[in-house]
Amino acid sequence: MKKLLLAVVLIIISGLAFFLYQWSTFEMFPVESNLIHEQKEGNNTYRIYYLAGNATTEEVIQLKVERQGYEYLIEAFEGYNSLNDFKIVNDSTVQLTLLDNSYKNNKPDTLEIRID
Repeated sequence: MKKLLLAVVLIIISGLAFFLYQWSTFEMFPVESNLIHEQKEGNNTYRIYYLAGNATTEEVIQLKVERQGYEYLIEAFEGYNSLNDFKIVNDSTVQLTLLDNSYKNNKPDTLEIRID
C-alpha cells in the first residue's frame, strides 16, 4: 500500500512540475526578429530588424546600434514592413527610407534619425 501511495504522489509531483515548467516558458504570440540590413561604420555596427505583426502587435522595423559589444535599440517604427534605403549621414545621424508595401499606392517615408 505504501508503494502505491508513493507512486501516486510521485506522479502528481511530476505532473505538477511539468505543468509549472510549461506555464513558465509558454509564449502565446512569439515574435520573430529578422535581420534585414547590417552595416559597419567605424566602431559602430548598425542593424535593422523586421518584426512581423500578429494578433496583438503591429509590424515593426527596429533600428539598433552595437557599440563596444552591446546592442542598443535606437528607435522602433510601427506600421512599416520594408526597408528601401539606409544611409549614414554623419557620425550622429542616419537616414532610413521605409515603406509599408501592404498597399499598392503607399509611398516610402524618408526619416533622419539622430544617434547619440
